[in-house]
Amino acid sequence: MRRIDIIKRASKNLKRSKIRTLLTSLAIAVGSTTIALSLAAGKGASNYLDTIVSANADKNAIQVTRKVEHNEKNKVNKYEEKEESVEEKKAKSLKDYTFDNNDIEKLKKVEGVKKVNGVNNIGIEYFQLANSNNKYIGSIAPKINESSIELSQGKQKSIKNIQNGTVVVAKSYAEALSKNPQDLIGKTIRLGFKKTNGEKFTKDFIIAGIDNGKYDAFVYYQENIVMSTEDMTELAQIQSGNNYYGYISVIVNDSSKAEEIANKIKELDGGSRYEALSFKQVASVMSQALAILQYGLIGFGMLAILASVFGIINTQYISVLERTREIGLMKSLGLKSKDVSRLFRYEAALIGFLGGVIGVTIASLFTLLNPAISSAIGLREGTKLLIMDWPASIVLIISLMLVAIISGYFPSRKAAKLNPIEALRTE
Repeated sequence: MRRIDIIKRASKNLKRSKIRTLLTSLAIAVGSTTIALSLAAGKGASNYLDTIVSANADKNAIQVTRKVEHNEKNKVNKYEEKEESVEEKKAKSLKDYTFDNNDIEKLKKVEGVKKVNGVNNIGIEYFQLANSNNKYIGSIAPKINESSIELSQGKQKSIKNIQNGTVVVAKSYAEALSKNPQDLIGKTIRLGFKKTNGEKFTKDFIIAGIDNGKYDAFVYYQENIVMSTEDMTELAQIQSGNNYYGYISVIVNDSSKAEEIANKIKELDGGSRYEALSFKQVASVMSQALAILQYGLIGFGMLAILASVFGIINTQYISVLERTREIGLMKSLGLKSKDVSRLFRYEAALIGFLGGVIGVTIASLFTLLNPAISSAIGLREGTKLLIMDWPASIVLIISLMLVAIISGYFPSRKAAKLNPIEALRTE
């Protein structure tokens, strides 16, 4: 019997038992819907994660911090009283937890490093327009990498590198300074500082742009007046009178080698001084958390499919019992045992195919809820947290067909072994 004829026959047999076929397929569909949805959620989350990370980090950037030695587990060090002056304690603290220019020069010599910036976050007393008496409380931050800052006002839509002597102002700050923030571009903003000895000083900058404010792509957003690291370093030196840095930002030439370079930095000074974290390592940690959640959802789907396996076996066994005389007649007319077995396997495959298609279709319908989901959790318009992974969905349907065929193995084997004469005698 030709393969196509067996498939047609299998399809007709399933149509005769529509309710039973549909219920069995729906049992499979529960599992396939869960798995397809988890794949869609995983792809959507991964896509959104890329957006978040690209907005918060630079693929070419490595953040270097001081390595802090910790005591061995369960080991308590003996206290030793020491007489230290305030100056000595301060110097020791700076030495143990900060960097100096020697560190900058050392990191510049690492192969593959493009740029090294020492970073010191310092505070300001106030900010104001140079021609205004109105002062406001705010904060400043250095532009430590080459990730883009989205702008709401300015000549550009975004900015990667801030020129010395210029700043990008937070949207809320700009709205406080002027009713028409667009008029601030090119104007002078004055920042007020206080030195560690109490002496006050000011520094003027040109406003190059106004940021786009907080939006959902930021993991962490704070209103700041953002300037170049060189300007920040100069201000820190004036304010504190020293050349120490809280941490160091390293920019590499090739982002694909950032992790390798981060490991080289860790190995400097015998591995006792530097901790380094690359963009790829940060993204990897976040991806692992998403993968664990996705695997959990897939696990629930697999359990549902496992339960449906017994449904397929039961359906096929009942079908064999109900069609015993029919099987006997077909075999007496010359149908081979292998064709009988194949007939029931194809029926099982069609049930698996139907269940898989129903599940994937239901999952795809859930993607229509993307606008409602984004709106409910406060994400930007157009954000998609459910994106169908069609290649994986096709593989899922094929896998379900194979599972159904394996599930129908014993019933099909039973049908193939039926003696035609005894089968025809069955009431």
